[in-house]
Amino acid sequence: MTMQDAKLTVAMIPDPVPGQGEVLVDVLACGICGTDLHCAAHAPELNAATKVATGIELMDLSRPIVFGHEFVGRVVSYGPGAQTRIPVGRRVVSMPVLPREQPVLLGFAGPEAPGAYAERMVLSEPLLIEVPDHVSTEVAALTEPLAVAYRTVARAELVSDDVPLVVGCGPIGLAVIAVLKMKGVGPIVACEFSPERRALAQRLGADVVVDPRETSPFEALITAAATNDPARMAAPTTLLGQLPLRPTVAFECVGVPGVIDKPVEEILKRYASTGPIIRKLVFPAPKIREKCMRSLYRMNITNATLFPDLDGLAKSIAFELEIIWKGLVAEPQASHSRGDDRLIPP
Repeated sequence: MTMQDAKLTVAMIPDPVPGQGEVLVDVLACGICGTDLHCAAHAPELNAATKVATGIELMDLSRPIVFGHEFVGRVVSYGPGAQTRIPVGRRVVSMPVLPREQPVLLGFAGPEAPGAYAERMVLSEPLLIEVPDHVSTEVAALTEPLAVAYRTVARAELVSDDVPLVVGCGPIGLAVIAVLKMKGVGPIVACEFSPERRALAQRLGADVVVDPRETSPFEALITAAATNDPARMAAPTTLLGQLPLRPTVAFECVGVPGVIDKPVEEILKRYASTGPIIRKLVFPAPKIREKCMRSLYRMNITNATLFPDLDGLAKSIAFELEIIWKGLVAEPQASHSRGDDRLIPP
């Protein structure tokens, strides 16, 4: 399936050819990421945003794009110079990158290096992770979004008394909640409009889940962070001294324009003059307003998906697959499997 001019089309394309140290795989399952939906509907705007944030455009919109970066494949054959360390026929996952001389972001390139919306794709052998037999293909397809969540939480550099707020309980927000629970951080406060996603947030470990139309998530956060133990309190503020609150960290997992501005302004208007209560705001996805927010609010803002090197992301994905093996997530939320014509929306 290709995308061009905001239209998805089923098309016949040649099988990609694995290059030096690369592997050809059959695609068994692919998650439908929110980024795919955004790219299909707003590709020029997304390209403009990535140009501002990173200096490059994400996609070449003059040609068809083949989406799909959350996937499981089965090894078909190896290209020249490969070590063939994983037998043909075995299932694998991988970080969605081909580290060629001109690196390729799989899922955002053309038919010569297609993402997993194609029947076959090429992967880099050093980045392959074999899926064990007891892990289902559908669950293993969650590896990449879970790796994003794990990296997000790691970049937050949580301390033992931090109280996290997760804004938005879509697939990434839910995964962040699961990782926070795994790490023993809490109580976890989450806010979400969808009742179905609020229920999932509770199942995955959120301690306080609110509908922001009815309850202020920041009031819920302040309540959850309240403490009478001076040893657990956040650092004293400039004017009010020691507040009876534990330190907090916010994870913004929505990505819709305006979602950051109003809630952050709400809490900062109340507390910015005395020093921010939220010691860190973490974005699982790039945000163009990041520099402006730092300047205005002097807040520690982290973009959790800017990996400094491929090895760091590969290790994160490998670690996250190990978490999946332990049964952290039992059900996939979005996938399209070969032989199954149903598309389950995220």
